[in-house]
Amino acid sequence: MMAPWPLPDDGSGQPPAHRPAPRTSRDRTLADDVVARLVGDERTRLQSIAVEVQNGVAILTGRVDTTDLMFVAGGLAWQTRGIIDVCNVLEPSDRDNDPAGT
Repeated sequence: MMAPWPLPDDGSGQPPAHRPAPRTSRDRTLADDVVARLVGDERTRLQSIAVEVQNGVAILTGRVDTTDLMFVAGGLAWQTRGIIDVCNVLEPSDRDNDPAGT
């Protein structure tokens, strides 16, 4: 089904629904705040965690050593002032050794 009007083309070659949401300066500041909190905590300081914030939602990706660290990182993100939700998709390495994936 065609849209009733032409959709703007930003030159990316991707349809508008698949383009990443533009980051606001507020989201950049929140991402910096989450990163500072993760780096400032000795439990998460050396973990491979990437942080993105979109519309106040912190998205955590990467790998951490244990399932516990996955939850610690998520908790630290939640504690960051201005974060309204956390999408924690970190992958704990200790699940690699658990055939049941629990």
